[in-house]
Amino acid sequence: MHKKRKEDSHHLVCIEDALKNIPTERLDKDLKVAELKLLGFAAEHNLPFKIFEHLPQFIRSFQDTDVINSLQCSRTKATDLVNEKVGPYAQLKLASILKRSFFSVIIDETTDVSTSKCLVIIVRFYSREESRVKDCFFGLIELTTSSAEDIFKATVGIFHKFDIPLENIIGFASDNASVMMGQFNGVKAKLKGVIPHVFTIGCLSHSIHLCASKACSHLPDSVENMTRNIYNYFSHSAKRQHDFKEFQQFVDAEPHKLLRPCQTRWLSLEAVSEAPKINILLPTIMMFYKMILQFYMKKEIFYKINIKDINPSNPHHFLKEDEIYLGAKVQIILNEARDLIPPQALRQFKTKCLSFYITLCNEIRSRIDFSDTTLSVIADTLDMSKIFSEERLSIRRLVSRFPNIVKDSDTIENLNLEWHLIDECKTDNPPADIESLIILLRKQRNRLGQAAFENLSKFLETIVSLPHSSVAAEMYSKMGEKLSAVEAELYDRQIRLWGIESQEK
Repeated sequence: MHKKRKEDSHHLVCIEDALKNIPTERLDKDLKVAELKLLGFAAEHNLPFKIFEHLPQFIRSFQDTDVINSLQCSRTKATDLVNEKVGPYAQLKLASILKRSFFSVIIDETTDVSTSKCLVIIVRFYSREESRVKDCFFGLIELTTSSAEDIFKATVGIFHKFDIPLENIIGFASDNASVMMGQFNGVKAKLKGVIPHVFTIGCLSHSIHLCASKACSHLPDSVENMTRNIYNYFSHSAKRQHDFKEFQQFVDAEPHKLLRPCQTRWLSLEAVSEAPKINILLPTIMMFYKMILQFYMKKEIFYKINIKDINPSNPHHFLKEDEIYLGAKVQIILNEARDLIPPQALRQFKTKCLSFYITLCNEIRSRIDFSDTTLSVIADTLDMSKIFSEERLSIRRLVSRFPNIVKDSDTIENLNLEWHLIDECKTDNPPADIESLIILLRKQRNRLGQAAFENLSKFLETIVSLPHSSVAAEMYSKMGEKLSAVEAELYDRQIRLWGIESQEK
């Protein structure tokens, strides 16, 4: 009898183990309920699921349950807090940073759904707290007209409002519209009249896009018409879109949505770098320009003539028709279908491609200044492959280009001395970019425990704050246009943008 009970006892669960499992099971159930409630809240208010990349971590920041239970924040209170506290505080905090820092200004004009013209103002500066370059929203101003005078007054006025010295502005970027970048009456010219040494640049992303659009005009219209017809065929029919989706699944293709062909949608088609690229900007563009020239020009030309002086339209420099590079995939297709393509059609195809290359290079040459001394000096001086070698150039040319940054002779002397001692930086992994170099310099200490490269690191922090495009302002413009569809008031849209900015901080 006792032996039988002993055998049966092996099937019994220990009461201690049973009690341990109860909280775990309850926690799993509560966790699932919480997740479903969050998903239901997002669905009810039509919120993007992208917020769940940060929402769980944000909720975990509330560690005290008493605080959560006592939380009371309705629409009225939330609106008042954002309008009267969060927005103005974030703007004042940013203004206090700009008062003691050099920064660049990036602006973009936009028109919302209510046809109100607005000006987005972005500031770019180096944050020592975060050890990186930041693009921060500073203001959204309603314009009465789109004249260069009004845009200039609005831009300068917001800095006067917060007592920010205009001398702290070292760079200016915008799109390439004449009202912005006009040599005589544009915003750029008016800003240079107040700040003579300010660095100005048009958005290179816009410029390259316009070059490509112009070059595409030499391609047959039938290609563009076909892509537009394909889009129109699917866009106006939910059934066709569903069939297209099923077809992608049937052939095991990666699902994707058809985009409408549009010349102004470059920002949605390709990601634009927000990291500081000012030191590699000119070399990268020249490398791209040279690559396109090499597709249809003889190699010996590049040894005889400087790339800046090559005429892209000179037929004496062209390769033979069969030697023009059209891409590996195109060449494979042409080889496979050689017997099917009439010689006249093949010749016409290659002629069109040649016209595309010529127009693209001519547009790049006309829109981008390869002789820009500032970009050239920055590229030569801050060449990361030479900074820690004997090929390193003197920093004096770069310092002299920005006399508003380094003013007194003692600082210039100390800066030049630190530049010569940069080899003393001890590191097994040399920095690959300017931001990494700044972090390395700030860590260095002399024998007295003082910062060994204080002047040099501050100077480089200012240089990396120079803009290379206006994409930051473009993004905030698109964000403001979307918000305006819901909230018609300009102030509400400005506060919402401030809320987004403060949330990121």
